[in-house]
Amino acid sequence: MKILYVIVLSLLVSACGNDNSDTKGLIDCENRICSDQLGDAAFSFIDIGEVHVKTDNSNLVVDVSFLNIPDSLVFNSANILDGFPQYSWSVSFDVAQDNTYRDIITLSVTYINDVNAPEVHRSPVSLTRNDVLRFNGGGDLVPGLVIGQVILSLSINTLTFTVPVNSHASLEKINQETPFKVHATYNSAGTVYEDKFPDYNGYIQ
Repeated sequence: MKILYVIVLSLLVSACGNDNSDTKGLIDCENRICSDQLGDAAFSFIDIGEVHVKTDNSNLVVDVSFLNIPDSLVFNSANILDGFPQYSWSVSFDVAQDNTYRDIITLSVTYINDVNAPEVHRSPVSLTRNDVLRFNGGGDLVPGLVIGQVILSLSINTLTFTVPVNSHASLEKINQETPFKVHATYNSAGTVYEDKFPDYNGYIQ
């Protein structure tokens, strides 16, 4: 069954970790391998390093490295409201290539806090919700349609997002020319810390 849900991170931000490492003229990218400055985020597991986008006839694969992702993170923190995102890592593609929300595909890895569940230490691979979302106009608060699932893996501080392109027709439009951006957030006691690449409101071309 197709599921609609709303990305609510923009409603949570009372204070954010800043990322001032990039400008439009100073982004290090070659052959869809791009590098962000490490050490510019408040937490190592959201501190984006290198991003590598790979496309072929079978899969869309994105490797995102971070300063350090420990073997386990704390889930179900008592200091976060129930039902709010605690962790989120995402890669978005501007399929329409117009820097709007007209046709956006997002590979979304999120954990929603559950205050009724015990606090546990787990790998993000084992507990997160891993969805492929399609947004078609209206901005951040318009529901995204779930069109597939992300196959997530973690190795040496690198999260790998893999999606079979034949799982939805929209995924077949993404290629080596499609603009993209990466976003990572962590909610601690109601404050949402973030790192994004690029840091300006746009996409890597």
